[in-house]
Amino acid sequence: MVSTFWQRPGGDARLLVSGLVLLAVCASCYLSISLPEEVGRYVFVATAAICLVGIVAGPRLRGITSRGTVLLPGSAALAFLISLAMRSAPNADSIPFIRLADAGSLLGYVLLAVWMRQLSRKYAPRDKYETRLDSLMVATGVSLIFWSLAVAPSLAHRSWSLDTVMLALYPAVDVVLATLTAQLIYRIGAAVPAMAWFLMAVIVLLIIDTSYTVVWLAYPGLFVPALSAGYLFAYAGFALGLSHPSLTMLDQGACIGPHRPVHRRRGIALVFILLPSVTCVVYPAHGLFDTVVRALLIIVAIGLMYAKLDSALRVAEHAEERSTQQARCDPLTGLGNRARLSEQLPEALRRAAADERTLGVLLLDLDGFKRINDTWGHSVGDEALKAVATRLEANTPWALFTARLGGDEFLVCAQGTHAASVVRRAEDLRALFDEPICLTRGPTLNVTPSIGITTVEPTQDHTAEQVLREADIALYEAKREGKSRSVVYEGAVRAADEFKRHLTHDLEAAIRNHELATAFQPIVSAIAPYPIRGWEALARWRHPEYGVISPEVFIAVAEEHGLLDDLLHRVIQDACDLVLARNASRSGAGAREWVSVNVTPAQILAPGFMNRMLTQLQAAAVPPSWFRLEVTETALMPGDELANNRLRDLREAGIGIFLDDFGAGFAGIGILRQLQFDAVKIDRSFVGPGWSASDVAALQGVINLARGLNVRSLIAEGVETLDDARAIEELGIELAQGWFYGAPAVAAEVTADVGAVLH
Repeated sequence: MVSTFWQRPGGDARLLVSGLVLLAVCASCYLSISLPEEVGRYVFVATAAICLVGIVAGPRLRGITSRGTVLLPGSAALAFLISLAMRSAPNADSIPFIRLADAGSLLGYVLLAVWMRQLSRKYAPRDKYETRLDSLMVATGVSLIFWSLAVAPSLAHRSWSLDTVMLALYPAVDVVLATLTAQLIYRIGAAVPAMAWFLMAVIVLLIIDTSYTVVWLAYPGLFVPALSAGYLFAYAGFALGLSHPSLTMLDQGACIGPHRPVHRRRGIALVFILLPSVTCVVYPAHGLFDTVVRALLIIVAIGLMYAKLDSALRVAEHAEERSTQQARCDPLTGLGNRARLSEQLPEALRRAAADERTLGVLLLDLDGFKRINDTWGHSVGDEALKAVATRLEANTPWALFTARLGGDEFLVCAQGTHAASVVRRAEDLRALFDEPICLTRGPTLNVTPSIGITTVEPTQDHTAEQVLREADIALYEAKREGKSRSVVYEGAVRAADEFKRHLTHDLEAAIRNHELATAFQPIVSAIAPYPIRGWEALARWRHPEYGVISPEVFIAVAEEHGLLDDLLHRVIQDACDLVLARNASRSGAGAREWVSVNVTPAQILAPGFMNRMLTQLQAAAVPPSWFRLEVTETALMPGDELANNRLRDLREAGIGIFLDDFGAGFAGIGILRQLQFDAVKIDRSFVGPGWSASDVAALQGVINLARGLNVRSLIAEGVETLDDARAIEELGIELAQGWFYGAPAVAAEVTADVGAVLH
């Protein structure tokens, strides 16, 4: 935003270029050998005077009222002007007080340095220690330059004089000015045009004054017009900087931008170390005393560089420690996170076993916390989570540690003499939430936790992963039973979990060894004699120990443990074999039967699902038109564009899509509006029993709804009796499925025609 404020119209840019060109012309006139010396001198003085007037008038034109910015640069300009007038006098060499010109110039430099120092105080450095080191490094470099260029040569030739000292002071003050300017630029952190002009002016001064110092030590009093002409550009740089609009923001000390990278500031400091070193090489030592002084200054510079390196290493170490700490702490509540828990829990297990004490893990989940976020917003939800964390930390002195695992899930780890003492801690935790949470800027919230508990005896060999898994299972049971409950991983919960784990292992082996069977139930025309139109493929599993396992059980296990794709692949293969065998003896496209397979939302959304299915159908030589996919109504939600797009792609590929269990969920109308299904299977809850007037009316309402949404055909599920079949036929439903038409059976047992069996 500030940079936009500094943007000037194109006319200002043209005016600036014109001014610089005019300045170059004036410098050329000063250096021209075709003009009289007096003309060149007058042009030089007039141009310099105009620039110095710009230094005085610039802040006033920008409406700056602070005394520092108005008086200090203005006084510096006046000192420069007096010095310039004295040096330009026709008989300047005969003036006995010529050193007043040097005094005026140096005074101007000092006043500019004081002003820049005042500006820099408005921008506090992030690291004062680093700033002090940089300043000391610059001071050491300046001292080394001062000694090498002026003091040491003078002492060697025994020509120590005030002229020598004055010559050395100019580059020294220039370096200080450059340091202050660079320091101010890096404190501000943004590209400020005014500071860019100041930096240009100071660099020009540094180059000219250093050059003159070197020249005059070898050739005292030698006048170099080309060097003197450069002063015009230095004065112009200060004038342009003090006249630029950005000076207003600079004077106010506004926070203009982010701090620049630290390595740039270190690069500037390195230059001030290397420059004196180069000076020492160019100007060799003059005797033992000169060597000792230079050595001491170099040792100081090396010490400062070492201190700077040590500071950088300590900053990096502290940053790493902070990063590690932040990575192990929850940023919202300050509690440990999962990374921290992975370190603390194994250690707690080892200590509990060594102390022969029972370790307990209590996993808390806040009941209905999503409602708080939905009602009051996530900011209130975050405040509530912080309040919960504070309450847990303040009231659980017995806890070994407390962590937030994510969302509204917390963990408390405790030790006890036996399992019962640990379980009682859960009641203490639930009692903490008897009082509502009063937020400082928000509503009063009633929050209750469900708690899953697992205990580890000293004789048990449990891993941290196993402990967390058991606590999570107990928490799931607590949430399933209702709000504000505690469940321990023991008894029936442990037995059910062990059964599920054994079932998972056995299911994986059964799928791998093709021990699951695929049963097929016919889907028929609802009009007698009920000819078969298609089949629904259903996975069946007879466990050698537990007997027949319900599909609802093992399908859920397969989905949870990533076995569903392998199971589906086997079911599709069996379905392809059946439909090929059934259609082998039939003629005419309309007489072809199809087969349907149930799929889950996770399978539909899985990358490459459609390609894998089409590849399998192609390998089995089954046309996609002989295949249907059944999707449960509750698995689809309006607005789920990804799932809807996948279903559309499948339909475009030729695979039919059935909406299963229509009427049992809550998404039916929205889904039917968005997607075009080949058929809708009406949930079995609408078919019988008894066929009272209300039953018929309810089913008729579902039929009317589907018809109104342009559903192509309807399939009634759960037809068990002849009365059911007749009612379905009278209501005009096209297709039907149920035990009345045929029970699920393996491929070898299905008959050629259901009608032949019924009649």
